[in-house]
Amino acid sequence: MSARLSMPDASGAVRDVALPDVDCALAARGDGVELGGTDIADAEVRIVRTRKGLRLEPVRAGSLVSVSGQDLFCKDLAHGDWFSVGGHRVSFVADAAASNARAQSVPHTRRSPASSDVERAETPQRVAKTPSRTSPVLIGSLVSLALLCAFVLFRFLDAATSGRDPKELLTFASIQLENGQYARARATLEDAMKDGDPDIRRDGEALRSRIDAVEREALFVVVLQTAREEDEALRSFVDRYARPALERPAARELLSMCDAWLSRHEAQLARHASGDALLRSVRSLRETAVANAQLDQPESAQDAAFAARARLRLMVREYKAAVLRIDAFLATHPGDAVATAERAAILAEGKEWIDKQQKRIAQHADRGEWDRAREELAKIDRHALLPEWESAFVDVRARIAADQASGR
Repeated sequence: MSARLSMPDASGAVRDVALPDVDCALAARGDGVELGGTDIADAEVRIVRTRKGLRLEPVRAGSLVSVSGQDLFCKDLAHGDWFSVGGHRVSFVADAAASNARAQSVPHTRRSPASSDVERAETPQRVAKTPSRTSPVLIGSLVSLALLCAFVLFRFLDAATSGRDPKELLTFASIQLENGQYARARATLEDAMKDGDPDIRRDGEALRSRIDAVEREALFVVVLQTAREEDEALRSFVDRYARPALERPAARELLSMCDAWLSRHEAQLARHASGDALLRSVRSLRETAVANAQLDQPESAQDAAFAARARLRLMVREYKAAVLRIDAFLATHPGDAVATAERAAILAEGKEWIDKQQKRIAQHADRGEWDRAREELAKIDRHALLPEWESAFVDVRARIAADQASGR
C-alpha cells in the first residue's frame, strides 16, 4: 500500500486516501477535506514530492503549516504526522509504516481444528518473544536514570562556588559552556577571576571571548535556519505563481515578500559569511520581481485583489490582512467597482468559513477539548476574526472562559 492520508471526506466520515504519484493539494470541503491536483480550488496546503520523500507546505507563500502541534514553514512528512486543513485533522501514514502494520497484523481468517492445535503448539515460541513488549518500560527506566544523573551533575556544577579553587571554577565554566549554559558560565567565570592570579585572569578573558563567540554562533544558527525556511516559502510562491511567467500582480506581491524577508534577515546575515549565498539568492529573486512588477505604473484593482486573495490561502485564513489590503486600495480609489466587488466576495466567503470554524471550536468544547478550543480560537482572533463576525463566538468564548476560571 502506498503512502496515504487518513482524513474526513465531505460528509465527515474518516477514510484512508492513497496519495498520487504526483504533487497534490488539499482543500476544505463541506465537513471534511478533498484531495486533488495542485490547481484545486481553495487549496490550503500541498504535498510535493522531493528527493527525501513527501513534503508538506502551505499554498500561500510566507505562511505556516501546523504539523503535530508545531507551526512550520514546511515539513518533510513522517509516519504519524498530522496537520489541519480547514480545521479538519489529517494524518499521514508512510509506506514503510503501512508495510510494518501489515506484517504485524493477525489475519482474521477461520482456522480449522488442526490449525488451532498447531497454533497452540507454537504458543511457547510466541511467549518467548513477548519480553520485547517490556522494552519501553526498560527504556523509560534508563531515560529516568539518565535524567536523574544529569540533574545531580547540574546541581553539583551550579553549587555555590565561593571558596573553590579558581582553576576548578574555570573548568566548571567550560563545562557549562559546552552545555549551552552561557549565563551560568559567565557567572562562574566571574567567580574564578575575582580571586584569581594574573594567569587565571588571562585564561578567564580567553574563555569569556570564547563564550561570546559560541553564543553568537548559536544565535546565528537559529537566524539562518529561519531565513532558509522563509526562503523556501519564497521559492514555493515562485513555483506556484511564476510558471510559465511571472505576471505583474504576482511580481508585486513577490517584491513585497522579498522586501519583508530582507528587512528581517539582511542585517544579521550580512555579518556572517555563511549568510552570503542566501542573501544573494533573495536579492536576485527581488530583481526578478522588480523587472516584472511594472513599478512605473500605478497599482490596479487587480493587483490589490491578487494581494488580498494571496492572504487567504492559509490553514487559518488571514481575512483581517485581506480586507485591510483591499481597504488600503479603496482609500485611494474610492468606489472602484472591481475592488468593491472583490471585498464583498471576500466577506461573503469569509462569513461561511468563519461559521464553520465556530462550529468546530464549539465541538471541541463539547468534547472537553479545552486546550484545542483555546488554541484554535486564538488563531482565529489573531488572523481572521473581523468585528462584524465577533457575535458568532460570544457563546463559545464564554464557555472557554468559564472552564479556565474553574481551574480544570
